[in-house]
Amino acid sequence: MSDQHSRILAGMRRGIDQTQAKEHGMPFGTSHPSGVPTGYAQFRTDLGLIEYYDGTRWLTTHEYTAALNDYVFGVAAGAAYAGGVPQSFGRALTRTDYTLYITRFVLYATASVLQTAINNWRISFQSNFGATTNAQYNTNGQAAGVLTLTEIAVGSITQNGAASSETRFLVDVKNGAPGTLTLEAAMYYRLIIP
Repeated sequence: MSDQHSRILAGMRRGIDQTQAKEHGMPFGTSHPSGVPTGYAQFRTDLGLIEYYDGTRWLTTHEYTAALNDYVFGVAAGAAYAGGVPQSFGRALTRTDYTLYITRFVLYATASVLQTAINNWRISFQSNFGATTNAQYNTNGQAAGVLTLTEIAVGSITQNGAASSETRFLVDVKNGAPGTLTLEAAMYYRLIIP
């Protein structure tokens, strides 16, 4: 390629980068700049993502969602499970090309009977095939037949996004006979940009 063609292509690339930066109203580049303050954001022209520095790592500004589907659990009167024996679990399908930075779980739950200190369900959110419990929710105090929305902030959980790992929730009976539980859950996360 001639020097003239190289100069033309380089100029076109600069023009495209400048246009993208103007559209996003921020700096741009193909790598992480050093010595930037917490909260610094830029558009990654090589990835097509807006990223920011949280003081420790580079994260996408966009927050992704992974659904944990709809499940119904129930136990007979007087039945009890001890030691966290799982009834079932739901798996969150996520991207596998980046490490995840999990920020929160949202849980929608409806119980068929009043949940008390002696009759309740426990939901555990776990990552890496159950090796780590990230957060737990107990239905104690939840009214019968009322849809309850619970947001569980977890903040700084990182997880390998590879297919060999997963995020899931386990449901077990903490105490007594808590009736039937219907729930949906979602996991929110950002991508860690290497």
